[in-house]
Amino acid sequence: IIQLTQERAEELRQALAGTLRFDAFSLPEEVRRDMLLSVGALISQSLEELVPSLIVSQSILSGVGCLLLPLRFGYLAQEKRQFLSAAPAEEAPEGEDGKRVVDFPDLGMPPLRAWHIPRGVGWQVGAALIAGLVLRSVETPALAVAGMILYAGSTAIFTLQGLALLNFMQHLRGRKRVWRVIIPLLLMMTRILSLLGILDQVINLRGLRKPREPKEDIQ
Repeated sequence: IIQLTQERAEELRQALAGTLRFDAFSLPEEVRRDMLLSVGALISQSLEELVPSLIVSQSILSGVGCLLLPLRFGYLAQEKRQFLSAAPAEEAPEGEDGKRVVDFPDLGMPPLRAWHIPRGVGWQVGAALIAGLVLRSVETPALAVAGMILYAGSTAIFTLQGLALLNFMQHLRGRKRVWRVIIPLLLMMTRILSLLGILDQVINLRGLRKPREPKEDIQ
C-alpha cells in the first residue's frame, strides 16, 4: 500500500532495526513525509474510483427504498386503524384468500416478488453494464467515470431484480418476515443479488414474462 523510494525504504529498515536494538522507535522525518504522501495519494485514487459508483448505486437503491417503505408502513397503519374500527370479524369484508380487505389506495404497483424488468429494458440495462465494464478500464478520466456510472447504475437495477427474485423464493418457501428482511440485507453487501437479477432476466426463472409471440408474416 505504501510506496517508498529505495532510499526511503532503506531508512525505514534502519529505523526498525534500531527499534529492536534500543527499544525506541524513531521515524525519520523524510520517511514519515513520504509515507503520508503515499497514503494520501492512495486515498485520493480510491475516492475517485468509489464516489461516482456509490452516488449512483445508492441513489437508485435509496430511491426505491424510500418509495417502498412508506407504502409498507402506510398499509400496516391503515390495517391497524381498520382493525380497531371495523365491524366484528364475521361482518368484515374478506378477499378471495379469506383475509380481511384493507381500505388502502391502490397505486398500481405490483408486490416486490412480482417485480421484474421488461424484456426490452433488460437488454438496454445489460448493454449499459457491458459498456460500463469496458469504459472503466479506459485511461481517459472522463470515460472512466462514465463507465463507473453506467456499471453502478445497471448493477443497482439488476440488484433490485435479484431482490425481487429472492423475495419470490422466500414467499414460495413460506419464510418468516424477519428472514425476508435479514437475508436480503446481508446479501446486499455482495454481488449475489445482482447476479441473481441477471440470471432471472436471462432465464425468466419466475415465469413472469410471457413468451414472445411469432410475427404473422413469419411462417
